[in-house]
Amino acid sequence: LCLVASAILWKFCSFRRLRPRRLLTFTSRVFLTYILASGPVLGLYTFEYLPYPVAVCLVAILALPPLIFANRIDENHLLALSKKHDSYSIVSARKSKRSIMFAFLLFTVLWAFGAPLLAEGLCLVTHNTALGLEAGFIQLFRIGISNKVLRSLFASDLKEILKGPVIHTYITSLEDASSSIVLNVQTVASLQDLEVHITKPKSHARSILQPFKDFVNGDPLRQRNIYSIPLEGLTPSTIFTAQIRSASFELSHDFVFKTPPSLKNENDVIRLIVGGDVGNTEAGRHMTRVACSQRPDALFIGGDVAYDNGFTSCFACWDYFLRQIRDCYNVAGFAMPIILGVGNHDVGFSNFYIRRDSVRYDLPSLPPFFRYFPQHHTNSTTSRLPFFLHSFGNLHFFSLDSGYLYSTSKGPQREWFINSLKRITSTNATEKPVIFVQYHDPMYANFSVDGELKEAWLPLFEAYDVRIADQRAAKA
Repeated sequence: LCLVASAILWKFCSFRRLRPRRLLTFTSRVFLTYILASGPVLGLYTFEYLPYPVAVCLVAILALPPLIFANRIDENHLLALSKKHDSYSIVSARKSKRSIMFAFLLFTVLWAFGAPLLAEGLCLVTHNTALGLEAGFIQLFRIGISNKVLRSLFASDLKEILKGPVIHTYITSLEDASSSIVLNVQTVASLQDLEVHITKPKSHARSILQPFKDFVNGDPLRQRNIYSIPLEGLTPSTIFTAQIRSASFELSHDFVFKTPPSLKNENDVIRLIVGGDVGNTEAGRHMTRVACSQRPDALFIGGDVAYDNGFTSCFACWDYFLRQIRDCYNVAGFAMPIILGVGNHDVGFSNFYIRRDSVRYDLPSLPPFFRYFPQHHTNSTTSRLPFFLHSFGNLHFFSLDSGYLYSTSKGPQREWFINSLKRITSTNATEKPVIFVQYHDPMYANFSVDGELKEAWLPLFEAYDVRIADQRAAKA
């Protein structure tokens, strides 16, 4: 878009069209053409495809065409114009063509070095209106804008959240959700001697001395170590205490969590909170606290969790979301698993950053939705998928991708979905399974029907007697 706009402006930068009263307009077009032409380079730098020195060189090189073009200005013609139309001519303030060239060169140097700095760590978000300067954001027409400079100068509240050594502790689930969880610990420093000990109940006492670690690099506030500790074979509907220790940092942190019930006993009752489109607003924070006051066994969020738009530089959105989860745990009195479905704003299908049919499964560009939240068995951070199954005894909860990264009508997701439905219905012949699904893009919205989703999924929902389909994006 930047290149198209600059080409159109270039078309209008013609001396044959030049009139005395349009001299200032003409000059501004030359400058604006250069700024727009540098847009793609700044975009590549923002999303970490280019290092800073290369971005500076490319932005400077892009100044050559307008510089050569400006050098062709007939100096005598411009000076004559300036004398006749002094109030309209930029030349009257410069007095010579040399001054114009010097001004453009000076602007080129400032733009080439300064623009990449302003673009570094750029973050554009919606539905995060509660984030102000204390989080390193400015709000413009309900769009949150942040970059590395703003976060360095301000973001006092964000820096308080990120005080270490442990900044976030939360749990996600594996497929057998009643007895298998993943304990996730985010730290500022690399804790080489991090240990996790299950201390209560004593029947489950165990120690994990070398948990899986993922290191997130980049912006100083973004840097963190993510330790993911799978805990399997736990007793359902039981409160556990995990002690997180590090001798080098004199750390001993207790974390209390509860496993959901398995629904195998007649008196078992499961309490689930199902929602989506969270973001960081005052109303959203209040609703999270209200929901967690019900002491749920698990939280299901069907996409658009933090509205980071797939920007790895929008990590602050996830830090504030995880602070909401911490507040939720405090209200409930224990931690419960969070199970996240994928939404368009989680992987870059947004107003600002559109990526169809793929996501960069490389580090450090893997979106936090995958990097922070292991939700199924995998040996690699970069092999995490946006579709998975969580079972609470005979209650089976599918989280599906509405077609953002994987097709709904063919390919790996559909094959996995059909095979999983067949498996759980065949292995539960004596007792009919209860099947729920959550997905983000709605099949039936307020005033429309998604024909592709309906054709792909509705026959399966009907064939396997899906009880509830929770859909999110249109707030349907």
